Amino acid sequence: MSMTESQKRYLEHAMQHNLVRHPSLSERVLDMPSCRKCERVALRHRKGVRCPVCGYEGPGGPPIRLIGRDV
Repeated sequence: MSMTESQKRYLEHAMQHNLVRHPSLSERVLDMPSCRKCERVALRHRKGVRCPVCGYEGPGGPPIRLIGRDV
């Protein structure tokens, strides 16, 4: 499946932190939750998520794969 230009730009936006660009996460990043504040990839933390970019901590948003589809 080919990605549109807007989907590519969103993925660049979502993956701006070095923790998310780590090679061991690169294959799983699309299934990870999004940050509700800045819409980047959030990391699971305790019973919610924590965003490495903006510091948001709380319930996670939809997976990156679903957000990228809507862009």
